[in-house]
This record gives sequence, C-alpha cells and structure tokens, in this order.
Amino acid sequence: MPVQLDVTDRDDIREAARRHDGEDLLGSDTGEPYVRPVASTAYEGWSRSAFEVNFFGPLAVVRAFRRSRDDARNKDPVRAEGH
Repeated sequence: MPVQLDVTDRDDIREAARRHDGEDLLGSDTGEPYVRPVASTAYEGWSRSAFEVNFFGPLAVVRAFRRSRDDARNKDPVRAEGH
C-alpha cells in the first residue's frame, strides 16, 4: 500500500508507522538530487536538506517502521514465544 509522507517530518513518520502498524515490507523512493564535486566543495557548501532527505529521513523511516513492526510482533503471543 503506497504511503506518502515527508521524511523530514518526524511526526509524519511516526503517524505513518502507526497507521501501517506491523507491515513487513518497506520501500522508499525518497531522494533529493545534489550534484557537486565532492573534493572541491567546501563543507559549508553542502546542503543540509540533501542530507535530511537522502540520509537522515530514510533512516528515521526505517527505525519508526521497524519499531512499529517489532511492537506488533511482541503483541502476538505466538511470535513472542518464538513459535
């Protein structure tokens, strides 16, 4: 089921994970292009938003959905017992 959310909005991520509690598959097509020469771009020239969208956002999504999935599995007495 497609889920649209803002990967830079932690509340949006938590709400999506809550709505899709226990899902076993997560795919993402998140991305913000940021093309600059790595070696010659000053640290200050890097876009914080590119890192928020391309790294920190997907990391937060994976963690939220994993937590949601793990919580759902822990509520299942069969899975909790390891059967």
